Amino acid sequence: MAKGILMLNFQYTDDTGISIPLGYEIITKTESKWSKEYKKDIKKSMFIKNEIMRDKLEILHHNNKVKFKYVLFDKWFSSLENLVFINDILKKKFVTPIKSNRKIAISLEDRNKGNYVNISSVDIEACSSRLIYLEGYKDPINLIKQVVKNGNDDKSVYLYLITNDITLNFQEVLDVYKKRWKIEEYHKSLKQNLKIEHSPTKVETSQRNHIHLCVCAFIKLEKLRLNYNLNHFALKEKIYIEALKVAYKKVGELECA
Repeated sequence: MAKGILMLNFQYTDDTGISIPLGYEIITKTESKWSKEYKKDIKKSMFIKNEIMRDKLEILHHNNKVKFKYVLFDKWFSSLENLVFINDILKKKFVTPIKSNRKIAISLEDRNKGNYVNISSVDIEACSSRLIYLEGYKDPINLIKQVVKNGNDDKSVYLYLITNDITLNFQEVLDVYKKRWKIEEYHKSLKQNLKIEHSPTKVETSQRNHIHLCVCAFIKLEKLRLNYNLNHFALKEKIYIEALKVAYKKVGELECA
């Protein structure tokens, strides 16, 4: 039973507000693997998402020559292997949230002695930053701690962000990471405006074509957004109203014929 589309998206955003998809990969689960937890065979992808992400980023950077400075992603992609890949292979900067149980050293001396502790146990003021050493990562990393509110009970929780750009201060790190929100707007528009999950077909090739056309339609909407200074939802409403006018006019012409 299908529960949704497993889709890994790559989005480009600049300081002017332009935000366009650079590519995507549909994760297909074609391999069967025994699960001790569920006590049955479950479907798995041949490649894990992290492998696909690294492969796609390398293609965008080295083959397609896309110009970018920062790679932004959520904590599910903040593995040590990904961080090293972005820093050493791509020679780019990253900004990512990180789980509070990740191990860090608060000084070079502690790193050399192997004295690592959980991030959550480090005494760092909220809305501040400091240099730390992430376990397994050779260079110092800029760590910031932000206080955010839990939407359910308004309880304060902490967001930890790390970046290999040690020149940034607390606010600059936040400003860079806020650009990642564009990918959420992209997902929302794909679902609500372009109906990416509502393909009427049952054939895989047709479904893939539907997804591709939805991505192309998003690019057209984004171009219209820049031209008319209207968001995607306002544009959809405007197009829909104009289409209704044309349809109503046509019905009147047919009735008079």
